[in-house]
Formats: sequence, C-alpha cells, structure tokens
Amino acid sequence: MLKNEKSNFEVFDEFSPMAIVISNGDGIIIEVNAKTEQLFGFESGELIGKTIECLMPDDLMEKHIEHRAKYTSKPFSREMGAGLELVGRKKNGELFPIEIGLSYSRKGDAIRVNSFILDITARKQSENISFTQAKTQKDSIEREFQMGHQIQISLLPKEIPHIPGWSVALKWLPAYEVSGDFYDVIDRNNGEYDLLIADVTDKGIPAAIFMAFSNTILRASLDDNSTLQEGINRANQL
Repeated sequence: MLKNEKSNFEVFDEFSPMAIVISNGDGIIIEVNAKTEQLFGFESGELIGKTIECLMPDDLMEKHIEHRAKYTSKPFSREMGAGLELVGRKKNGELFPIEIGLSYSRKGDAIRVNSFILDITARKQSENISFTQAKTQKDSIEREFQMGHQIQISLLPKEIPHIPGWSVALKWLPAYEVSGDFYDVIDRNNGEYDLLIADVTDKGIPAAIFMAFSNTILRASLDDNSTLQEGINRANQL
C-alpha cells in the first residue's frame, strides 16, 4: 500500500526551493514535497500512486516511458541544468519550462529515482526580454545604417562627366555599410573639373554625416573664380 510519509524522509524539506519527487522503478510516485504540489497545482497526497508522466506534456509521455525504462536499467546521476530544454505540465494543463536533476538510490533490488525539479519560468522570461531588447536595438541600428547609406549614396555623383583625353572610373567600397569615404567631381563650367577624394576619420554613421556636411560646405565655398584649394581653405574657416 502506497502512502505519503514526508515526515520520515529528511530530503523532503518543506522549505526547499525545488520540487522533489521520488518514484520507484516503474515510475510510480511514492514521495513528493510540498513544493511539488504547489508548483504543479495538486492537492496534498494527490500525486502519490500516479506515474511520473502525469507531470509531463501528453506528447512526451510515451517517449518518456521508454527513457525511464532505459534509465532504471542503467541509472546515473544528472546535474541540474544539464543543457536540456524540458517542459512540465500542471494539473490544469498549463505548460512551463523546467530543469530537472536526477539521482537514484537502491534498497535491495528496488530502485528509487529522485527528481529535483526547478521552475525556470522567470529566467526564460528574462532571457526573452533581453533577446527582444537586443533585437529591437539591432533593428534600430540597422535602420539608421540603411538611412545613412541611402543619404550617402545620394550625395555621390551618379555619373562621371566625359573629360576629353581622360578615361576615368570611380568605385566606392566602404569598409562598413556606411563610412566617411567619398568622392566628387566638380564641373567648373569652363572645361575644367575638380576631382575630390576624401577620407573622413572613423567609420559608420557619424563619419558619413560629417562627410555629407563637409561636401555641402565645400561646394558652397567654391565659386567660378576660386580654385579648389581656395574653396577648401574657405570651408575650413567656417
């Protein structure tokens, strides 16, 4: 006859932070602590005599019976959090993430399996929040880079003017998606052209913004009568 004798088993500390379940070689629950009943939503003594599979999702029960048979034939201890993603099922059917540590003891030919169950719902929620925050931050950075990239592309000359006697080809290959490297061809409207190639210190969006600002200032500082060097000197004084 199976009965609950918590008072005779010191391991069933009523103040344990873990649910503790002891089952026999057939998977029948013979002892639980109060934390187990609280965690899984069962009344006192209600789990005694049930199989350990009653604490698992329906789709895992059959497979666990096979695992249980293999375990009892060659038992071993398994530390809590051994890299396994496990799920528990409450009496009301609610599923929640758990970690399980295992140990065993023998009395004659009989084996007892000790399961130490920890609810990791709070940890998983924290991990999910951290993941969501990281993804949101990553998405925001990617949007900023894409915006900076589009602005930068729009400032580069779409085509190189034909210069008699010259064959010119330019290609922009930034170290990052957005950088401060740029070039420009300035038509002086007198058959002369200024070819401007610049490298802004640093990379990324700040360098790209500085590049766009510098290019705008330089063009505004040039007039038909000034040389490129004079325009650069004038821009540096602003």
